[in-house]
Amino acid sequence: MTEASVLVVVAHPDDESLGCGGAIAKLARSGAKVRALIMSAGRTKNAGNQAIAAAKILGLAEIQINDFTDQQLDNLPLAYLAEPVEAAIALFQPQIVFTHSGSDLNQDHRAVFQATAIACRPVPKSTVESLYSCEIPSSSEWGQQPFAPNTFYDISEFLEIKQRALDCYVDEMRPFPHPRSQEAVAALAKVRGVSCGVAAAEAFYLVRRLIK
Repeated sequence: MTEASVLVVVAHPDDESLGCGGAIAKLARSGAKVRALIMSAGRTKNAGNQAIAAAKILGLAEIQINDFTDQQLDNLPLAYLAEPVEAAIALFQPQIVFTHSGSDLNQDHRAVFQATAIACRPVPKSTVESLYSCEIPSSSEWGQQPFAPNTFYDISEFLEIKQRALDCYVDEMRPFPHPRSQEAVAALAKVRGVSCGVAAAEAFYLVRRLIK
């Protein structure tokens, strides 16, 4: 994974840390250039600053926060919503892209998945080799279809970093037993870890992979 280019495309600040914060930290520390594209600045005025603070902890090489309106992304034409994703792919030329699940309860998440799938379509000369959906606590498990992962990242050594990044999101994290509590995040990581024989893991659904 050394020197790979990785792009994380999510709807809101905190989604990147909740969905793949451990993988971001692990990939960044392995030498990959990991960048995040956040489509909406979120529902609070401090969300952008919180995202920047979390990015530093995770080791993101760059973070871009767009100004689409929170909880209105599904009202935008998909071609329009896909434009910044396509621009980021053209600029950063990622081999790996992480985004939301298309079955999440949150409508912004579903819209971003569709826009990212459009931007990652397998056209000639596309650099994208792998497209993954991540699970977001309080959205993926509440969707109409269960999140069914087929790929796992061992984050046993990076769970603490993920949790420190989540500590930046004081407006979004909740007390236990909410799914967006630190206790629930750690519990989910352990459950996903048990699924693949490690202490802690993040789970993903592999949408498409090209093996060259």
